[in-house]
Amino acid sequence: MNSRSIDFWKTVLALLIIMIPWLESNPLSGQELQLASVTRNASANDIGFRVDADIYADQSKPPIAQFKTLFTGNKSIEIDIASGDVVVVDSSLGVIQAFSASRRVMTEIELTKIESMLQETLTQSPSEQPPTITTEEGNLVVGDSVVQYRSKTQTPQVPIVAVRYIEFADWTTKLSAVFPPYKPPQLRLKLNEQLKNETLLPLETKRTTRVKSGTQEIVSKLIVNYSLSIDDNKEIARVAGMVKDYKIVAAKEFFARK
Repeated sequence: MNSRSIDFWKTVLALLIIMIPWLESNPLSGQELQLASVTRNASANDIGFRVDADIYADQSKPPIAQFKTLFTGNKSIEIDIASGDVVVVDSSLGVIQAFSASRRVMTEIELTKIESMLQETLTQSPSEQPPTITTEEGNLVVGDSVVQYRSKTQTPQVPIVAVRYIEFADWTTKLSAVFPPYKPPQLRLKLNEQLKNETLLPLETKRTTRVKSGTQEIVSKLIVNYSLSIDDNKEIARVAGMVKDYKIVAAKEFFARK
């Protein structure tokens, strides 16, 4: 080893001696360590994280529905906490899989077919007026004369989390437009588009519908977990097993009895 190499390692050792007391008194928190791990892999397809959603009809009461969505590799897996029903968007296979836990049946639909059905639906039922898009008090607002979405947004600590979540929300919106419950998708898709353009997460979204008796409000609140737990990975494995265990039926039959 030459003198230059010896000097280099002496410098490294000196720096370590100086830094160790600081690191002991300023350790990274669990969240910081978690984020550091996620950030290193933020551009990879195998990033894993979870989004929990609580849905409220009245925020003074318990949620009317709860979901957890697990993002792993090319899959996004939404699990209905109450029913156990599952929706999987698999971009590598180009399909959506839907599972009914009570009936133990599943269906599989190609993403290209959903897109084709959606375009046909939009052609047959065009919007009566273009939606308005504004920002009010830091909220992203998209609406028309009947329905309004108001989202409190946040820039995620890892940008790909917003991208993956909005892509999943796009596909579930499209699915609900072409199969029961046949929800009009235009406003939600426009909201998703704006969120994607700005790389934002909709942490709280209020959907207000004007009816003859007044207004109806549904509020969705999200909590983002920037990693997958041991239990989350068990759920992913369980859903993979459902593909083998559940009887596959046509989409029309699956959604007619859902």
